[in-house]
Amino acid sequence: MLGVGWKFSSRLAESTGASLVVAGARRQGPLARVDRLLEGSVSASLIRRQRRPVLIVPGRR
Repeated sequence: MLGVGWKFSSRLAESTGASLVVAGARRQGPLARVDRLLEGSVSASLIRRQRRPVLIVPGRR
């Protein structure tokens, strides 16, 4: 999704009237690091911009 995942998730939460947004944090690797440097992670963007509570669930290693 490269930087737009948080927008989609936020709009979906708004349109469905969700009371909680749940997101996973599992993206790893060199491309994910570059994306985080340039855009920030989807999870971090959701936390900063979402008006609803956000629960971040860590992925398996």
